[in-house]
Amino acid sequence: MKGKFLGSGGYAECYQVETINERKEKQKYACKIIKKVKLDDDRRKKKVEAELQIHKILKHKHIVEFKHFFEDQENIYILMELCEQFSLQDLIT
Repeated sequence: MKGKFLGSGGYAECYQVETINERKEKQKYACKIIKKVKLDDDRRKKKVEAELQIHKILKHKHIVEFKHFFEDQENIYILMELCEQFSLQDLIT
């Protein structure tokens, strides 16, 4: 279920989402939603593919953790760890 709007960038929007795991526990994530119509050239498509590949292998306590990605005909969805304290924008302004 799509919840609170967290922010947007050049070709994506990010929302807080909530899922229920196999033990019926609620889990919160950040979900980056990329509209496929905005990936209108090969450079942008390759940029998203590279982002996914990099996120999959990064594991560090100071980097937002990648959880999963999936897509439908209209969008690409990237589930990531939800940082509830501050955003990077909050920290640098």
